[in-house]
Amino acid sequence: MVAVPGMILAIMWAVALPATVADTSNPIRALGRSRALTRGNRWRIFGLAIIAWIVLLVFELIVFGALGGMASIARTGGISFLSVALISLFSVIIYVVGSAGSAALYTQLRELKGQGGESVAQVFA
Repeated sequence: MVAVPGMILAIMWAVALPATVADTSNPIRALGRSRALTRGNRWRIFGLAIIAWIVLLVFELIVFGALGGMASIARTGGISFLSVALISLFSVIIYVVGSAGSAALYTQLRELKGQGGESVAQVFA
């Protein structure tokens, strides 16, 4: 049952990176700031993470299913350049969307706590 404490910490520290950037604090203080911001909203954040995971899983099944189909058509026996390029592109898209989502979550949590209603652009400008 090591996964449960790890998931709790992941939810508590979900906005630690945006807190480090926006509050210009050190990483240790950012973990505390993230913990304070997520307090009272952790179940909602957990639900959001589950929904994001399900959407990601469905998207991966579609993308990698198509890649598997292309590989069987090509019958090369190995992974093709196109497959590697598409997997790399998929990884970059996931990273960008995840980073933007984390920043948006940070600003929403700040707004909920009454600590500033700035937009994402204003906070990270």
